[in-house]
Amino acid sequence: MAFFRKLICYAASCTILLAQSFSMCALRANGAFETSAQPDYTLYPEYNRSSMALLADRIYAEPGETVDYHIYLCKNTGYRAVGMTVDYDSQLNPVLDDEGNIAVTFGEAMDDLQAIYASNTDSLCRYAVAGIPQSDLSAEKDSGIMFTVSFTVPENAVPDTKYTITPTIKQLLENSRYSIGIRGYAGWITVISPRPKTVAEGFCGADMENIQWRLDDAGSLYLSGSGEMADYTPEFPAPWYHYQQDILQVEIGEGITSVGDYAFSGCTNLETWSLPGSIRNIGTGVFYDCGAIQQYTLDASCKEYQIRDGILYSADATEILWASSDITKCRILKTVTAINTFAFDSCNHLEEVFYEGAPFMWAGIDIYEGNSVLFMCPLSFGEKDPETTTTTTTTTTTTTEITTTTETTTTTETTTTTETTTTTETTTTTETTTTTETTTTVPMPAVPREYDINMDGIVSIADAVMMSEILTEDSSMYSVLAMIAPKCDLDHNGIINLNDFYCILKVLL
Repeated sequence: MAFFRKLICYAASCTILLAQSFSMCALRANGAFETSAQPDYTLYPEYNRSSMALLADRIYAEPGETVDYHIYLCKNTGYRAVGMTVDYDSQLNPVLDDEGNIAVTFGEAMDDLQAIYASNTDSLCRYAVAGIPQSDLSAEKDSGIMFTVSFTVPENAVPDTKYTITPTIKQLLENSRYSIGIRGYAGWITVISPRPKTVAEGFCGADMENIQWRLDDAGSLYLSGSGEMADYTPEFPAPWYHYQQDILQVEIGEGITSVGDYAFSGCTNLETWSLPGSIRNIGTGVFYDCGAIQQYTLDASCKEYQIRDGILYSADATEILWASSDITKCRILKTVTAINTFAFDSCNHLEEVFYEGAPFMWAGIDIYEGNSVLFMCPLSFGEKDPETTTTTTTTTTTTTEITTTTETTTTTETTTTTETTTTTETTTTTETTTTTETTTTVPMPAVPREYDINMDGIVSIADAVMMSEILTEDSSMYSVLAMIAPKCDLDHNGIINLNDFYCILKVLL
């Protein structure tokens, strides 16, 4: 405490000796004043904010992090001199100045006084601060930061560890005679888990720099900016391609209006994605080969898309863009007219498909490649096909024959014979036959276009024959065939085998 007593003596008598002893500290402190700041009062429930008080900061820091630590003066009624000490946890490492003292920076609640400081870092883990009038009329009337010290948290600090810092007012003078009663509230630095660090970053906008991406070491990929995202292909993938297996979470920021084709395809460990309300367009194959997704969020303000029962639909529910890999029973709305490429690609646990409409409506849906799983499990319908009524009317002619014969004979002396014969024949035939035949039309089920192996525009037994011919090749060639004839690999496992043949037979039988 000897160093503090000297400070108090200096504040009282302004002796030349102590002025020389602390002149370097005083000069270093003056002119290094901080901008205005206030504490977060919600962290001090015990302080009623009605009286003058000294508040030590209550903040959070990571292991190894260096933070600025403030001491605040609140509800200042005015003072002309002050002397105080601050005790800190011995595990904290204060930042020192060139002279080996704790470096102190003074704030607006002390900048109208001549401020000096000293420290004892060897045994007490304490530093002292004093302020004295610069003239007979000078006084400090501002509230806010009195002074700031920087501390470094130990590298091996355990999360939730709390390091306490306690300020103590020794004397605060309203004038040369009267002291002001003031209470000090202890503060702390609480250790938190390390924040993720950036692994890679760059741009991915349609206009390049309009969207920025950042991947941290926790596996979170963040996209921020505005406007449209660039489109990609399996041959020309997204810029985070080399980190695909490290990506666990995708978060797209508000303001971005599109998600590019194949943006996150191949991120096999992706577990979570979230899309903002500003999204207007979602490309093809965005989550192709992403079979580990467990959580997904679409902002409620989005007007272009909706999620129902684990399926991502367009707003009018006419288009399916993606389905969650964890669904086992799938209910498809009757309004659907198209199922996009690879929408159900990762639904390996799907056991049952229920379509709300009728079979003939299902047959009219455009089902693009990568959705063969829809035809590998039972399919049921919510409606029946309508009955078709055929009416046949046949008209024939009925003939009615009427014959009239008139014969006249006249004889005189001069023999004259006149014979007149009149015949009238009318034929009318009417026959009406009405046949009513009721039949039910059962359309062929919808078949994925990828099953059209010979590319003749239809899926038929000819495609199964072509598949069987491929399978007669040497089995060692299967993997090569998958490369030169990728359409034959219907189950997308990288080889052509009997499973692909069964895929065709199942939808044809």
